[in-house]
Amino acid sequence: MPTLEASGTLTSTVTTEQTLSTLNVSKVLYPIIDCVNLAAGNFVIVRVKTKALSGGTTRTLYSKTYSWRDSGIEPMLALPPIISDQEYVLTIQHSVATSTAFPWKIMSP
Repeated sequence: MPTLEASGTLTSTVTTEQTLSTLNVSKVLYPIIDCVNLAAGNFVIVRVKTKALSGGTTRTLYSKTYSWRDSGIEPMLALPPIISDQEYVLTIQHSVATSTAFPWKIMSP
């Protein structure tokens, strides 16, 4: 049965990369973000960051750009599962326009 690791709703600050969650767990994690509120011409960049070693630097492991056109077809953005043993940081950066609400959650199996 899946476990909810973190969840919330973030109201974006336009052009600023914002952290949705930072987890220090040893698990496989599945993030889901609701992007249905993107307006025409908008896009978001979603990133997952981690460390290679416990004393290392946090760096981008996965990045995806998601447009308002994508959200019209698939409003829920499901990133691929990523295994974490050090640190897991999920961020979002909204491109332009006005602030937008993004409901999100991170699940583990």
